[in-house]
Amino acid sequence: LRRNQPEAVLVSVPAYEELAEKGRLYEEKLALEAIAEFEKDKKKNRLFTGKSGNDLFKFKKKLDETA
Repeated sequence: LRRNQPEAVLVSVPAYEELAEKGRLYEEKLALEAIAEFEKDKKKNRLFTGKSGNDLFKFKKKLDETA
């Protein structure tokens, strides 16, 4: 403790490795979900590919019209 607040945690190596692996698997799951969402948006032609701010506003208007 430092100033009555937790400062560190002591865990066994196996417990740490298990936590680290769970964290890695969770990040992998989030990445796969993001890829799936990207693919879904790609199929629906909902990806922005403009080169200027005006292109972005046109794209937003197009999305609003299809929503």
